[in-house]
Amino acid sequence: MRRSPVVRRALSYTGIDTLTPAVGNMHGLLPSMVCGQVKKHLDIERISRIKRETGALLTLHGGSGTDDNSLRQAVSAGINIVHINTELRVAWRCGLEAGLANKPSVLVHTEVPQELSGLGYGSRLAHGVFEVLRRDGKRVIAKCSFMSSYAGRHPEYGVLLDG
Repeated sequence: MRRSPVVRRALSYTGIDTLTPAVGNMHGLLPSMVCGQVKKHLDIERISRIKRETGALLTLHGGSGTDDNSLRQAVSAGINIVHINTELRVAWRCGLEAGLANKPSVLVHTEVPQELSGLGYGSRLAHGVFEVLRRDGKRVIAKCSFMSSYAGRHPEYGVLLDG
């Protein structure tokens, strides 16, 4: 760091005790990183130099998608705090999607305002819902008497009923 005396003075003057340097990190993941095809690689020498010249605590923002070995080396070189969030969110989302994919959808209640009753809105709604469920290969529990009755009158949708 060519400006380390300036940085040290700024740290002292402002009372800031943590730096977040740019060392090959970035927020988020590239699409190729989500599948693990590409990993971020950190500039370990830069981390060591910043730590040595400033003595400040160092935070690594945007740690998601970083090669595990680079993270270990970064901590050894002086990184004190590592922020990883995107990988946690991706893992949570994948787990949620996998869990929901195996569960049937539940149709709880369908209601059309009284003034629109008998105009076919409920049937159009039911048709659209069952088409989406069929397209997505989902099973359905129809707790709503209207939806259950509709599926019973339409064999192509009746086969989706689960219980």
